[in-house]
Amino acid sequence: MISISDLQDIHAGRPAAVLGGGPSLPEDLKQIPTGCVLISVNQHALQLVKADYLVFLDDPLTEPDLLEAIRAFEGIKVSRRREWADVELGPPVAKRRMGQYTGHVAALFAEWLGCDPLLLLGMDCYQGGQIYFYQRPRWRQRRLTMAKALGGWKQVKKDSLHPERIKAVSGPLVDVFGKCQERP
Repeated sequence: MISISDLQDIHAGRPAAVLGGGPSLPEDLKQIPTGCVLISVNQHALQLVKADYLVFLDDPLTEPDLLEAIRAFEGIKVSRRREWADVELGPPVAKRRMGQYTGHVAALFAEWLGCDPLLLLGMDCYQGGQIYFYQRPRWRQRRLTMAKALGGWKQVKKDSLHPERIKAVSGPLVDVFGKCQERP
């Protein structure tokens, strides 16, 4: 088990991309800078990229796709579920408010790593006809109102120690965090 304390500022000054699973993810990936730390929110992005970190909160025993991804993942697994993780989200991070959903936790984890800027990709807030960038036939489709989805992200901004570092590549989170600069 890697201590969460040992990871504080380990990537200081490096950009990070927190990768959701929304329909915008494939296009958003074209905007990440070279040398970016890649943090997958659950297993979704692992279909498109090899991530450095996999952050998850769900129980892998109830999510077959997540369990398969955890078993195959070659990077560092981060979770409150100690039995599945390389890094447990415990003290001192647990003393901070970490958000309601895995995307929130992954963003604040990237901040803990010292990443700057911190880019949010594929975060479409579960809106529209297609929730993920791919079809998930066995999955219950999560639906949130836009107000509830944005409310959670506004809380992340409030709880962040460096909210100015967080930018969205596209979608509704641009209104909360601002838009990242286009990659040259």
